[in-house]
Amino acid sequence: MHEGHLEFLKDAKSKGDELTVIVINDSSVLENKRKKPLQSQEERIRALENSGIPDRVIAAGENLEENFKMILSMKPDVFVFGYDQQTAIEERLKEFLK
Repeated sequence: MHEGHLEFLKDAKSKGDELTVIVINDSSVLENKRKKPLQSQEERIRALENSGIPDRVIAAGENLEENFKMILSMKPDVFVFGYDQQTAIEERLKEFLK
């Protein structure tokens, strides 16, 4: 995790009362970015927890619809996607929310 990630997380946290970060699985990173992640999902989760910025860090599963249901069960007021996360997942989430 680099300084840009930390600044993004701080900004995301400033948009609400609580920040929950959902970490996508390795196969989704490969699908969305067309390259393997530098760190495993577990390593990314530990780095986020160690940063002390998110209030909660959750591992996303393989099933996208189940992940969307999990997100809706949290009743978020705001969704924040990383600058490089403008992907099919964001579009599918918008469609799911309709």
